[in-house]
Amino acid sequence: MKKFKISPIIDKNFNINLVIKNIFQLKNINEIKICFSLIYSIKSLKNAKIVNQIGRYYEITPLIKSDLKLNEKFIIKINLKNNKNKFINISSGPEGIFCLNKFNKKINLDVDNLKFLGNFKSKKYPKIINKKSDMPIIPYPNNFKLIDKQINCVHGFDIRNKKIKSTLNKVKLIIDSSKYFKINKNGIKLTYKKIKADKENYKILINDNVIEIQSSTNTGIFYALISILQILIINNHYLKKGYIEDYPRFSWRGMHLDCARQYYPIKKIKSLLNLMSLYKMNRLHLHLTDNEAWRINLKSFPNLAKDLSFRGYEKLVPPTYGSGFGPRGGFYRKKELKDLIQYSKKLSIEIIPEIDIPSHSWALVNHIEKLQEKEDQSWNNYKGTYKNNTLNPGIAFTWKFIKKVFKEVSEIFPHNIIHIGFDEIPKNSWTKSPAVKKIMKKNKINNISDVKNYFVRRVQNILYLHNKKIGIWNEGIDNNNSEKIINNDCLVFAWQNEQVAVKAIKKGFKVILCPAQKCYFDMAYNSSPEDRGLVWAGTTETKQVFEWEPINNNLKRKIDKIYGIQGQLWSETITNINFMDIMINPRLLALSEVAWSKSNKRNWNNFKSSLKKNMKITKKIGWDNHKF
Repeated sequence: MKKFKISPIIDKNFNINLVIKNIFQLKNINEIKICFSLIYSIKSLKNAKIVNQIGRYYEITPLIKSDLKLNEKFIIKINLKNNKNKFINISSGPEGIFCLNKFNKKINLDVDNLKFLGNFKSKKYPKIINKKSDMPIIPYPNNFKLIDKQINCVHGFDIRNKKIKSTLNKVKLIIDSSKYFKINKNGIKLTYKKIKADKENYKILINDNVIEIQSSTNTGIFYALISILQILIINNHYLKKGYIEDYPRFSWRGMHLDCARQYYPIKKIKSLLNLMSLYKMNRLHLHLTDNEAWRINLKSFPNLAKDLSFRGYEKLVPPTYGSGFGPRGGFYRKKELKDLIQYSKKLSIEIIPEIDIPSHSWALVNHIEKLQEKEDQSWNNYKGTYKNNTLNPGIAFTWKFIKKVFKEVSEIFPHNIIHIGFDEIPKNSWTKSPAVKKIMKKNKINNISDVKNYFVRRVQNILYLHNKKIGIWNEGIDNNNSEKIINNDCLVFAWQNEQVAVKAIKKGFKVILCPAQKCYFDMAYNSSPEDRGLVWAGTTETKQVFEWEPINNNLKRKIDKIYGIQGQLWSETITNINFMDIMINPRLLALSEVAWSKSNKRNWNNFKSSLKKNMKITKKIGWDNHKF
């Protein structure tokens, strides 16, 4: 029987009212703990006190002198720290609410959905006008010429080439293409000719009785078949005569998925790979560790995944990001990851793992005692969300740990780049560590900035032993002398803004452009309260992604240093894995256009019409989408 009900109500001033209503003999309310997580920190609290806090997970106790009568209400007032854009939406309230009695036993309760107090405006999208298009393919091909004469492909294709047959089997992994690529000896001939061309380039020649695919690789064949399939679905089995000649603008067309803040089953990640491959994206960046979880199972440290992949009350990792009482989570076994990698390769996608060090390691550092330095006073008076979340390079075991972890990770993931994070290192880190002072003296290091460079270079050398290079977020090269100490084969992911990309290039590094203002798909689409997502980098509509020109005047002369672009989905607000769909789709399709096609080929009104038609395809493969 449910004892009481909690109704969260939020207003424009970042005030949350937690309305507690006694619905069945609730007693000793002043002894209960109300537990929840937030994406914003609590600034002040009225009618309750915080009895425990880790990160933005809170346990609070009501300050009430007497029991509530039946149907009587009590209100706890919470004032949150404002985000700079002052947007309130569905992600702003408490998530994963549960309650405990004085014996820390869970109490049954009813929780209402978040309600909004005040005049909030919902976003209304204009009706999409379907436009006739010679080319509904996304991303838009770089060169084509089609005439009005159409070829009816409803009876299927005569396919005898083994490469096309085997590649069609890969297409069938994504979508049931048998309806559109029926094998019929009396159908239109679908043939292949090998030519000299770059790996991902392809050409399609469409004549009355023969369609010829030209490429140098299986990837070219795959992309050609994907393009043909899009047209056949949208145009109901019809193709126009002519040719399509296509090639990508960037070699790295990536999507990042934060599997640390929320756990995504392998099946869901394969679904993302399917969506990516349909729109010719070719890199999946898996963020596998963070303050709140360790998701990869390793032989060298088998308890890490076992102990740090599930969150919940009285677990080693508290129930942050809407985890609730728990346990909730999961981890990836080697066998699963190898299966995922094999699957991705069939779809011409490479997977890049990220083990986020030295910071973003709260769960890790607090779980392994050998990674802690008792004499380190660096974290005294620290006011951030996670105290002591950074690996210490002065501790010998830190390097034993890193060597073992990256040896195994290198064996699992064949791609030559492993991302090591190296972002958002708290200012307190290492400042009062006796162990760090020793390595500074031994290596003639003068300041903490150079300790950071020392750390990156040492990890770089460890990965060289396994024929790997490192990727880092752009903070990793912000330090003085970074270009002198860190080898420039390090790939820098420029997420903060355009200026950091320019800075990295000037220092001699290659970059992936992924600015939060255009590429962070965890940002809300708009300021509507019904929308989901963070807003610290602003809001990002699909149109804004589509109209982004990554190579502006500051970068034109340095084009050879720009390796590609990448979208990011951080998972703080993905409290249900199905929310992933609308946060990514259709923004990923818009990004695929930016990654593949030159800006002079892009027109929003035409794209929007094609996007509407392509939503039928994404629905066929199980993807919901946001309005646009």
